[in-house]
Amino acid sequence: MPQKIQILAGADIAETITPYTFAANAAVSLSTMGATIQKTAGAGETHGTQALYAIVSIENNDARYGFNSTNISTTRGHVLKAGETIVLEGFDEISKFKMCPAVSGLYPAVQITTEF
Repeated sequence: MPQKIQILAGADIAETITPYTFAANAAVSLSTMGATIQKTAGAGETHGTQALYAIVSIENNDARYGFNSTNISTTRGHVLKAGETIVLEGFDEISKFKMCPAVSGLYPAVQITTEF
């Protein structure tokens, strides 16, 4: 069961939900899936705002995931089953997260929301 997120911040804290469906068996990062994990730096800023949380849910077909590893594959990594959700906390965890299909050719549909 995912944990409850409560963020006390400004008005624009959640990015839109980013849908992604795998087209290959390779492991990819959240940013490769199209999720915004770091906002562009504004005027006078040295770096952009980094995501604090990411919510990742699997709609169909199981997936495998891990962190900062080139070994995530259809046979390696933690399993996230269809219908389950994982909550990532902190930019380090979010930026190192990778995921791939758990079964070769059965591509999961993923929904990602990042919060700042």
